Amino acid sequence: MGMGRMEMELDYAEDATERRRVLEVEKEDTEELRQKYKDYVDKEKAIAKALEDLRANFYCELCDKQYQKHQEFDNHINSYDHAHKQEGTRDYCESGTIADVLKANPSNFGVQITRRLKDLKQREFARNVSSRSRKDEKKQEKALRRLHELAEQRRQSEWSGLTAPT
Repeated sequence: MGMGRMEMELDYAEDATERRRVLEVEKEDTEELRQKYKDYVDKEKAIAKALEDLRANFYCELCDKQYQKHQEFDNHINSYDHAHKQEGTRDYCESGTIADVLKANPSNFGVQITRRLKDLKQREFARNVSSRSRKDEKKQEKALRRLHELAEQRRQSEWSGLTAPT
């Protein structure tokens, strides 16, 4: 770097660092700054609310699933699982308990459906857990049988080694 370039760089650095930026805590607390900050916070809240509303558009209450994209939500609505849950709620609604509750208190209908779906989910979960535990037991039994077979083979090989003529 030449001498002229060095002087130019030093002048530029000196000009840039001559006056440092003022920190947020050092700024005077004026009405204008308060209003600017309040506007900023309101804008952020509005954006968050709009985003929340947008995401709520892709939420399936029946299945309790949230989707980020319209295509995902549309695929879910047309899926077998969603249709199956709709049929399940229809069957449950036609049963006496929900029909009676609906006649007595129509605003309580959503709560009853939610409870019924949770109950069905718990039953399905319990069924899956018991199925898994049976599979695990079978795997353990198979592993134990294999260990017994290996132990028996080892014992036989030891006995055959002892009785063989040397």
